[in-house]
Amino acid sequence: MQFVSRLLQDLYQNDQLKIVRYFFAGVVVSIGYTITVVVLVEYVGWTNPSLASATSFLVWTPISYYAPRDFTFGFEGGNSAASAKYVISFLLRFAASVVVVAVAVHLKWHYIVGVFFNWGMLPLVNYFVLHFWVFRDRSPSAPVGQNGLIE
Repeated sequence: MQFVSRLLQDLYQNDQLKIVRYFFAGVVVSIGYTITVVVLVEYVGWTNPSLASATSFLVWTPISYYAPRDFTFGFEGGNSAASAKYVISFLLRFAASVVVVAVAVHLKWHYIVGVFFNWGMLPLVNYFVLHFWVFRDRSPSAPVGQNGLIE
């Protein structure tokens, strides 16, 4: 039991494991997003998979903000700037998500193909946007390289 406790503590505190934490949080959000889309289309009877995708994306947005902020990056900076940057990145991801599902449907593919494409595309792009822009550590103690950028 102590081994598991130490492993979880290392996972949560080790900066080199950010990508693992992001992957874990992303899988949870992606599964939730997918279940919501499928429920809306298959069980609630929505006939527009793009609208279902957009709705699910909105439903899962708060979790997709707080999970990386608190769990993945342990961000302690100002929330107003991070929130504003997150909104911009959210709008771009939102548009991409809707377009991808719409393109899949337009190509006469099953809408779930677009959902699964979103599983791969959006988290990868989002990690770099969150890491290098939204939740970037700008504290005075952060190491600064020769080019003046925080490393």
